[in-house]
Amino acid sequence: MELKNILTDRYKFSTITLYECKRGHVGETYILKTKNQKYFVKIVGSMFSGNMEKALPVLKELHEQGLKSINYPIPTRDDELGVFFGNKFLSIYNFIEGKNDFNYDFEEYSKLIALIHAKTSSVASKPKIEDFSLSFLEHFLSETQILAKGEFLNTYQKKLQKVFIDNQNWFMPKLKNLTALSSNLQKKKIELVITHGDAPGNIIHNDKGELFLIDWDDLLLAPRERDTWFNISNKNQATKFMRHYSKIFPKYKPDKELIDFYILRRFFSDFEEPVSKILSTDTSEKEKEINFNLLVEDCLGWLRPLLDQIPNALYFSSECNTN
Repeated sequence: MELKNILTDRYKFSTITLYECKRGHVGETYILKTKNQKYFVKIVGSMFSGNMEKALPVLKELHEQGLKSINYPIPTRDDELGVFFGNKFLSIYNFIEGKNDFNYDFEEYSKLIALIHAKTSSVASKPKIEDFSLSFLEHFLSETQILAKGEFLNTYQKKLQKVFIDNQNWFMPKLKNLTALSSNLQKKKIELVITHGDAPGNIIHNDKGELFLIDWDDLLLAPRERDTWFNISNKNQATKFMRHYSKIFPKYKPDKELIDFYILRRFFSDFEEPVSKILSTDTSEKEKEINFNLLVEDCLGWLRPLLDQIPNALYFSSECNTN
């Protein structure tokens, strides 16, 4: 069934216009226009829909409770929050006008993260729970074997191999540390809150100074460090973030194991994805180039310095302890 027909058949729309947006990592996105309104449409493969389905009722509840700084799902004619068609899952959200960059008010951002965490006990819907798993690990280990022993002709595969060989004595012990943390944290009793998982890069802000947190596909009940590590591990943001966050949670102290776990898991999951695309025979030379640059900028440029500072991390200095 054509997408427009699905939208008008299942939702309370009649005449609509669709504009395709830039494709994301796992889905298709569109702007839907009616006579008087705009909406945001997201479509993902059914293999990615499970967590998304559980996130939608949480977003609906948060919106109904008056939290305006998030996007929220639009119900179907049958009051469902999404639609399966074929092997895909579709959901529609309110459209938020504004800019998606990092030039937003940091104080308002910090308060928003704290406010979302504080709403946890008021939400009846249950999203997926953090299990501290390492879903990428098997693929990553297989790829490291290929990089260690393979002979490559492709330019970006050879560059990737060099990056791996130059850094393997550094990051293989880190991987061992991560697997130990994963095992330990699965046994640990931890307070869980509603978390986004990648908030800093998913803020839309407008000319009024309003902030909106979007793209909740990976919403989890998880330790608050799943959201706070981004800012607590940043020497330019840690003190400011804790000052504002602690206005709602005055007794909060970052947990070292959790911060380390989330930085390490982000590094290796972000590393594995471009590695698999560079090694694949199904990706073009341009795609290989894009993924190699992403690996260098994201993993080695941003995340590796955070890993290097873990033993003496700033987020555990006295100025960040708010008790």
